[in-house]
Amino acid sequence: MELFESELFGHEKGAFTSAWTTQAGLIAEVEGGTLFLDEIETLSLGTQVKLLRFLQDQTYHALGSPKPRQADVWILAATNAELTRKVRDGTFREDLFYRLAVMTLTLPPLRERRADIPLLAARFWARYADQREGKKRQLSPRALEALCHYIWPGNVRELENVIQQVAMLTDAQTIEPEDLPIPPSLASSASTDNSFKQAKAQVIEQFEKAYLTELLRVHQGNVTQAARAAQTERRVFGRLIKKYHIVKH
Repeated sequence: MELFESELFGHEKGAFTSAWTTQAGLIAEVEGGTLFLDEIETLSLGTQVKLLRFLQDQTYHALGSPKPRQADVWILAATNAELTRKVRDGTFREDLFYRLAVMTLTLPPLRERRADIPLLAARFWARYADQREGKKRQLSPRALEALCHYIWPGNVRELENVIQQVAMLTDAQTIEPEDLPIPPSLASSASTDNSFKQAKAQVIEQFEKAYLTELLRVHQGNVTQAARAAQTERRVFGRLIKKYHIVKH
């Protein structure tokens, strides 16, 4: 608790054993801006009281200082826990819950918004695959299908970890489902009915659009350079831009 409060509110020299110097906290550093607190449910009850006090009157005390300080900071909090249940259990303060819940946004798990998977995969692939030297590599349509059929218990973070792992550890020019570090049984895509084919076509289109858009962004709208990076002809690249109505920036 002492370490977190020090990070959040700052501390004076000598406030605790390892406080060799005075240090400003995150609240002071983001003055006039927004502070993001992830896993808010893990705060101790004591820290919750101090955070509530800050939310109520925008004042706080650095550890070891009797002088109150003021800051104009927005707090954005996130959790993957059911806070209402924690309120009932007595592990999360009800008054803090309502202070934080002025505006709430519920984001469904990744398995319930599969249309986002190709877009996220393309973004992560562009980020991590470019860190490897050599020829440009790509995710195959079958690999994308596998990603879209996996249930992703770890949500977006797990997807990013999978893409990073395969980008850094796999040398294949085209990544196939067998290269993905996810259980084969959960990545299976054996169905061949019309609805599946439609879903497959949609996944491929979403990936192509996201991939082309990201390439153009990286190359600042230069179609020739983007086509070269994609290892395709400029006219083919141009047709795809028109097909997906991509705006060059």
